[in-house]
Amino acid sequence: MTARAMIARGLWLVVLLAPGIQASEIVLKSGKVVEADQIKIQGDKLVIRSSIGGGTAEVPYPLKLVETIRFSLTAEEAELLESGGVKRLPELRELWNQRLPYLSMPESDSGWIGLRLAKLLVATKDQVNAEEALKIVKTVRERDWKDSRKQEAIGVRISALAASGQIEQAMQEADALESLSESDDLELAETRARSKFIQAGVAWAQFEQLEQEWPKWHLMPEKRKERVEYLNRALDHYLFPAIAHPELQALSAEGLVQAATIYIHLGKTERARVCLDEVINYFPDPAYVSRAQELKNTLNTEGNTS
Repeated sequence: MTARAMIARGLWLVVLLAPGIQASEIVLKSGKVVEADQIKIQGDKLVIRSSIGGGTAEVPYPLKLVETIRFSLTAEEAELLESGGVKRLPELRELWNQRLPYLSMPESDSGWIGLRLAKLLVATKDQVNAEEALKIVKTVRERDWKDSRKQEAIGVRISALAASGQIEQAMQEADALESLSESDDLELAETRARSKFIQAGVAWAQFEQLEQEWPKWHLMPEKRKERVEYLNRALDHYLFPAIAHPELQALSAEGLVQAATIYIHLGKTERARVCLDEVINYFPDPAYVSRAQELKNTLNTEGNTS
């Protein structure tokens, strides 16, 4: 049996355990495209359920005849992935578990859903959740069919390492990523900016950890020095694209918003406003301009009530 055949066989063995999920199209090896409302695996067959007239019909296809499945999201799933917060982690976990058996199948969105869950787990700043995120990232890196998603998973892994308390390991991997993208060629600028953001996130995690473990840091010269180093590293790296590669509008806006949140944490509201105004006036990327305006409005409201 060839390596490719073994991989395919392993994929189908996993898929056999999959529950019924939503799907839009089944592409057969003959080139025929079959629309489906739902799919499920029964033995060595893929059972397609479709609406016909006022009822439904189920048609089985041998798995060996199926090339791939083009998955779709229900309106509820799309809303969950777009705006679901920490309170909806159980729903997102359930969706990930439903999609997981299809992770290696071309055109599957399973890896994207897994990374969305991993990022949300990291954002909770809970060590147990961060360790769960590491397991998800490992699965995506090993089995996802899409190379770009495997690359994205590297950054999520570093963030999860930092959130789980493995700061030194996170720094080593972030440094290694940075060394791979030292060129200033524009085609590598985005990769380099992303690696800077990862390092910024690690530095900020170290900053927060220091303040938590050493509440009287201001009385300790060495801890004051460490704190400043972490702070400067986080700010420098978040501001990197806006300074070095302003043509990367989305990344510049993202970094400025992150820097603004740090300044707000420090109580330096005027510096925060400068960053937010930069986003609104010079880097109005849709994904960040509304967030910048929201933060600025909050600062203005707090200023009026103080």
